[in-house]
Amino acid sequence: MNSSNVDSGHLQKTWQKGVRSLEQRDFVRAVGHFKKVAKAIPQDPDVHFALADALLGQGRADNAIREYRVGIDLSPGLAMGWIRLGGAFLIAGQGSKALDAFNQAQTIEPGNLRARAGAAEAAAMAGDLETAQAGFVSALA
Repeated sequence: MNSSNVDSGHLQKTWQKGVRSLEQRDFVRAVGHFKKVAKAIPQDPDVHFALADALLGQGRADNAIREYRVGIDLSPGLAMGWIRLGGAFLIAGQGSKALDAFNQAQTIEPGNLRARAGAAEAAAMAGDLETAQAGFVSALA
């Protein structure tokens, strides 16, 4: 969370509780805390990414994808947002959408190994084994 967006100690504590809950894999509590923070500062992409991570931990990939998209809309130049979205698409079994997200991350940060590996995994899921193999070799080089 961008601390410049925080105007109350209570909100900061709620954020910290969400982070701790996420670290402890208590996704139900994390979602509750992050939703409160997102309602108070909806313009902060980090809050939406954290909420999406917690939703994904609950197995709610479709909801997580929506939150990742909100975060990306707020900060489209952040490669990690695209990588997280790609991971959620993989979990949801949507290989072609995952590949698009990982490719966008690579456009932003061409040397990002997580984006390369994710794109290779997405290509494998989509059945393009030749591209997947080349992608894995590239990511491991």
